[in-house]
Amino acid sequence: MSSMTKLESARLEMGFTQPQLASLSGYGIQSILRWEKGYRSPRVEVLEKLAPILGKPIIDLIGYVNPTMPSPQRVRRGRKRKVAA
Repeated sequence: MSSMTKLESARLEMGFTQPQLASLSGYGIQSILRWEKGYRSPRVEVLEKLAPILGKPIIDLIGYVNPTMPSPQRVRRGRKRKVAA
């Protein structure tokens, strides 16, 4: 099970799709997607605009619903190294 950001959880609680939240907030769908997937973190100014739309205080939009899961940017991916024989 993947970890969900609090921003994504708040959006789903309000019943908004990503395009709807993008339209209401004035930010792009790709920005919403990146914030929700943890690829980028929204600036405070962004959270100040999103908080009233989502009916939450700013602090409730920061972080992950399940903090025991690693954030996507911390998961290291790369080529496997060959071990010399």
